[in-house]
Amino acid sequence: MALEGAYSFDTDGTDYSGNGRTLILSGTNGVITAGGHTGSALGKNGATMPVFPGSLLTATQSDDRCVMFWATGNLTTWWVRWEKDAIGSGTWGVLNISGSMAIQARRASDDSLLTRPTGTQPGATPHHYAATYTRSTGVCRLLVDGVQTGTQSFTAGTQLTTNADRINIAEWSTTGPAIDDLRFFSHVPTDPEISAYMNTPVTAPAPAIPIFTISPYGGFH
Repeated sequence: MALEGAYSFDTDGTDYSGNGRTLILSGTNGVITAGGHTGSALGKNGATMPVFPGSLLTATQSDDRCVMFWATGNLTTWWVRWEKDAIGSGTWGVLNISGSMAIQARRASDDSLLTRPTGTQPGATPHHYAATYTRSTGVCRLLVDGVQTGTQSFTAGTQLTTNADRINIAEWSTTGPAIDDLRFFSHVPTDPEISAYMNTPVTAPAPAIPIFTISPYGGFH
């Protein structure tokens, strides 16, 4: 399973995928706030957007891709964005626009924008969002709380843009918990897998258990 980044936001921006792609919050307006879907969540206290390490950008500009997270609050702007400076917008990601959460997807050849798949926006009640793209079919899907709510398609085999400049998050400046249990993939999980991730908080991996053997000369090794 190509899990490229996993963030609980319970204490900081640590990446629990095992890839070491920690989101540095110092110097940005991203803050850890109590009251997330599970534990704490990422909130904001200003407009500056936290930026993920470049290695996460490289890993997730793949043929097939998925981003998923729990969201709380009606914040009309970008939630997770693969930003491209030349167009002043996102090539891939999730935003709240015109009263709905929506996927932004642009193809590689000319940044043509796919008609956005949409779903219910979050509010006081959190919702889980999963955005997926499968190159072989050209299909882009949005699942809300594990249920598909929108789908749009490019021509089968269409590659999405792979020249974004950064992945940034949480464009708003409103305080309060917002994003929780954020995961990035360089493949598309199955629907049952998406539901399983939705119901499983991001946590630190369990420490390895040392294995001891008894030496024929006595003692443990």
